[in-house]
Amino acid sequence: MGNRLGVSKSKHGRSSLMQKFDSHDADTASGYAENSSLVRMVSTMHDTNLETFMLVWLDPRIDTDRGYIEMQKRLKDAFTCCIVFDDNNKCEQWLKRSTDDDRLVLVVSGAFGQMIVPKVHDMKQIVDIYVYCRNKSRHQRWTKNFSKVRKVIIDTDKLIKRILKDQKNRENIEDSRALSIIDQNKLASNTTSIEDAFIWYELLLDVLFNHIPSTSTFDDLIKILLEYSSDNEEGLLQIDEFKKSYESRKALLYIINDTPLARFVIKALRNQDIYMIFALRFLLTDIRQQLINHRQQSVHVFKWHIMSKMQLDSVSSKPGQILMINGFLFTTKRLNNELCPEKPSQDSEIVLFDIDAIYQNETSTPFADIGDIDQCQHRNDEIIFMCGSMFGIENIYLDRTLNTWRLHLKLVNELNIPALRKIKQQLKDAQDLSIVGKLMYRYNQQEKALAMLNCTQLNKIYVFCMLRNHCNFVRQYFHRFPEKLGKVFMYEKLEYELMLFGVDFCTRLADNDENENRALADRYLNDAEQLARRLVEYYQSRIQGTNIQLGQQPAAPQ
Repeated sequence: MGNRLGVSKSKHGRSSLMQKFDSHDADTASGYAENSSLVRMVSTMHDTNLETFMLVWLDPRIDTDRGYIEMQKRLKDAFTCCIVFDDNNKCEQWLKRSTDDDRLVLVVSGAFGQMIVPKVHDMKQIVDIYVYCRNKSRHQRWTKNFSKVRKVIIDTDKLIKRILKDQKNRENIEDSRALSIIDQNKLASNTTSIEDAFIWYELLLDVLFNHIPSTSTFDDLIKILLEYSSDNEEGLLQIDEFKKSYESRKALLYIINDTPLARFVIKALRNQDIYMIFALRFLLTDIRQQLINHRQQSVHVFKWHIMSKMQLDSVSSKPGQILMINGFLFTTKRLNNELCPEKPSQDSEIVLFDIDAIYQNETSTPFADIGDIDQCQHRNDEIIFMCGSMFGIENIYLDRTLNTWRLHLKLVNELNIPALRKIKQQLKDAQDLSIVGKLMYRYNQQEKALAMLNCTQLNKIYVFCMLRNHCNFVRQYFHRFPEKLGKVFMYEKLEYELMLFGVDFCTRLADNDENENRALADRYLNDAEQLARRLVEYYQSRIQGTNIQLGQQPAAPQ
């Protein structure tokens, strides 16, 4: 049996929304063309766990002993999503269906643990295991062979406290993975690397705040949250209260406290999840405006952080690099050693960020004193920086007094990064959002390119495009001009590839024997064929020097 706090579950403990797209019916597919596509995409194309960590609890008494139910409630401040099992085999099956991108914390009884831990211990997605039992010495004997077993515990309060304490460290580790270290020399040389991923993420944020209509995505987010919390009465009440009471001037309140919504935002930004970022656009935009309204002109602040040794070596070996933080950065005006995290492993180091920031102009990342904002006065020692902050790395050294690495950073903006300034100017001049999609595609970010095109609704035909194999129907058009068109596609092949994916998706849908699917596919396929012809003529016109626009009706193929 499996139940989840915050999402509807099937009888085997797996969310019904976590199935692959292939199993969805025509009605679901047709929803992609509607304005609510964000809701559809979040539900069908991503895992339905909207936060980074899931708690999985396996115990034969999990649903019958009121003590277990109370423990789950006490842990909901750290885990909105708690999946419980009273059957060892079903739990094992569910764990093996999870993906490498999941982050699972497993709590298991002693007897069940002895059976399941050897089978699942080495799975990448399982980060920590806790054995909750009545005979500590007995279960300590077998658990000593499994490094992910954090603790064997018999006391309820100690178990809760230990899980919550370790959860802070787990969050710190995930924060370290959301750092990008960028070499400006590689930016200038147009190499395919992490530097290019940095460019497109900064462009994505620019598009989000400056280049798309201000239509609110509030209703989209509410629908996503309602679906996520469909079997959680308390969660539904919180969503209803959020829906009734949300005000732009209070936006920051929703991310400075440890709430489910704050955790959703953290994961979306950490993972650069385009669909969720667009669904959260109204909230991110409101927060940004709050920070601009209450911005500080200059600050000197501190932040304890975990960095991998590889990151540290990169920073030390090449001075003058840029450090980007995907999410919001919370810092303190005073150095507080009590906030220093535990060192999680031998492959990482504790680093103190020593930051100088000056707000230069509108291209600067806004930052503000949280205590200056309404209803946040209790956080008067903290400075928050907007997501996507960029810092120049000044120097790094080992602070002998603190016995830790000290990294001096200076806030920078696009004016300090010529490659980013150039492409942002191109976007501003052309007013063509496909620049971002094409950049994502160029640097092997195909899924993000599709997501970007879908969220900005650049062309509704693109929303039918799935990552599929190539399709003979489109190839017969494009291969009439293989040499000349091939040269064009070497540089601008996004539309071509999308067309391959889109028509192939429609063809596969038509192959289904159900009449509804066939009718739907026929309608989509007609649109796809029309776009294929337009693309052919468009590229042909470019080669011949004529001027045909994609929006024109194409001539029938010869």
